[in-house]
Amino acid sequence: MEILYIHSSIFFSRKNLLKCCANIYMFQLCTCISCLLPTWQGVNKGLVAERLLEIMKQKGMLPDFVLCIGDDRSDEDMFEVIMSARSGPSLSPVAEVFACTVGRKPSKAKYYLEDTSEILRMLQGLASASEQVARSAPQSSQQVIIDRE
Repeated sequence: MEILYIHSSIFFSRKNLLKCCANIYMFQLCTCISCLLPTWQGVNKGLVAERLLEIMKQKGMLPDFVLCIGDDRSDEDMFEVIMSARSGPSLSPVAEVFACTVGRKPSKAKYYLEDTSEILRMLQGLASASEQVARSAPQSSQQVIIDRE
């Protein structure tokens, strides 16, 4: 759930947000410089990352590559979870793990990218490298898993 009230007073935004959400679910408000962001109480990106890793482990699919990119405080829990997962049973023993923040600022992420154009360049580079590896791999070693749950 994400509702942004941008370019309005904090009081007006908070009042309308409370009116909209009060009877739906328990939530908390994260106040940013120019917006109010309601988030589910007790849920954060770190818990979501943890749960995804648990589900994959239960299905016998240990990730060997993890990349998390974020640009604000709400991403720090996710960075912490994936970095600590390196030493646990949720990832392949040869897993490569990358936590990356956008813009230089204090962060638990080891890496940073300056802006969205750098994110795109990095993703294009990863896609290109992946295609090269796929082309050079024998057909019998390629596996496609489709989960329709």
